Amino acid sequence: IRMGECARKHSYLVQTAAPILQEFAEKMKMNLLFGAFDNRTMFRLFEYGNAAASSRIFWETGLALVLMERAGCSECECSEFFRSSTPGYSETDLLIFEREMEYVKHNHNLLRTNTMRQWGCSQGMIYRDLVCGFCFYGLAPENCSRDRFDLDCTMLLSKITSALKEE
Repeated sequence: IRMGECARKHSYLVQTAAPILQEFAEKMKMNLLFGAFDNRTMFRLFEYGNAAASSRIFWETGLALVLMERAGCSECECSEFFRSSTPGYSETDLLIFEREMEYVKHNHNLLRTNTMRQWGCSQGMIYRDLVCGFCFYGLAPENCSRDRFDLDCTMLLSKITSALKEE
């Protein structure tokens, strides 16, 4: 466990991406989760913000689905993960999940909005055969449209991948 913590702390991936992501999270006043998917498990590499655990689970599930899809997991595996991480799986949940998986398959990211004007944006990438990605979630930024926020997140992913290529 200590070796893993040390590796995460000194990882070029985390050292490069975390400050870029944190700066954006601070600007947007949103929470951030930066994670990696390896051996059918999602690991948290970096977190920022102070969201309650209950609200984080909803967005973390969205990031996990993006990372699983980028890792080449089947829709059946994604569905099984969704069932195990979402108690009280209803027909409505199933329809929402299927719609979200279609979106993830085509765009390699997931955008969520709930009725309380909370937004989430999960994006995935592959770095040195490691599937990783980030998720911003929380109250929608003031004076920011959903389209603008999505574009900013896409540009942020491009900025991170460019910085990682300089290694």
